[in-house]
Amino acid sequence: MSKEILEILEFLQEEKISHVGIFTHQNADPDSISSAIGLKNLLLHFIPKLSIVLIADSLSKLSKKVLSHKDEEIFLENIPANLEAIFLCDTNNPSQLGNISLEQYIIQKTPIFIIDHHSFHEFSKKAKQTIIHDATSTAEIITQLHDELEIELSPEISTLLIAGILFDTRRFRYLSPNTLRITQSLIKRGGDYEKALKMLQTDLSISERVARLKGAARSLVHKEGANVYVVSYVNSFEASVARALIDVGASFSAVIAAPTCEEHRVSFRCTKEYSKSNDVNLGELANRLANKMNGSGGGHETAAGMNIVKSDIFPTDIEEKMKYLLDLLLEEIKR
Repeated sequence: MSKEILEILEFLQEEKISHVGIFTHQNADPDSISSAIGLKNLLLHFIPKLSIVLIADSLSKLSKKVLSHKDEEIFLENIPANLEAIFLCDTNNPSQLGNISLEQYIIQKTPIFIIDHHSFHEFSKKAKQTIIHDATSTAEIITQLHDELEIELSPEISTLLIAGILFDTRRFRYLSPNTLRITQSLIKRGGDYEKALKMLQTDLSISERVARLKGAARSLVHKEGANVYVVSYVNSFEASVARALIDVGASFSAVIAAPTCEEHRVSFRCTKEYSKSNDVNLGELANRLANKMNGSGGGHETAAGMNIVKSDIFPTDIEEKMKYLLDLLLEEIKR
């Protein structure tokens, strides 16, 4: 990976790029925020005079807590118009940026670089350079780049990166061959493991608890062999509800956020065992389904999501939506 990042740095220097934007996905989680901060540290190590802004459409509650430990500005609006290069961090799909559009930059042929660990998306072909690596988190990739290039990481940023790894691995429930080694590297750099854990500890709000209960009560359950498929809907917290359904026994869950606008959001989750035994990658599955429904999707092996612009393809009635989505999922998985 060091070869790819060095090629990116060489390009920035040769083209005398001075203003860079690091974009991450909407409702940015601790992995995306810590990765963006880590990437900024790497770029400034080689090009100290580079002006870098971090940009996200919105932040998750946990990310806000993580950022309370680091004096770092995240642009949620009023994005600078003078960006000469763009990095997509922890996403390779511009549709996952929420209300932020890259259209003007694409038209202007602004160079775009991608650093991510999610399933491949077609937009990656349009990027100037990509570092899309099979890892449990983008924070793991960013740390490995620092290790390979022997770049200094402060204890403060090391702690944030540990939090990012812990978040995306669900406290090491999911591991790559390098995850523990890379976490150990961050601890050796002064990263505070206990502090990183505390950053991720938060009580569920009453609204989120109610959403989980409603999601369970509204569930459409389908059993096929040893697998239990659950589809449900809520007004919000669809990702939290999808995780909760897995925790209570589902092999595969899909939760629709009942729309209040012209767009549907759907969160998918499955167990590691389900993914392996059925040879299913949810990121790829979400992308395929979204393409069939005039939307966009992507994600991880066991966690993904998609956004669908309201259309005649998706039934109007919410119960019919659930049945339609379940049938479409089963058809695609069997195919």
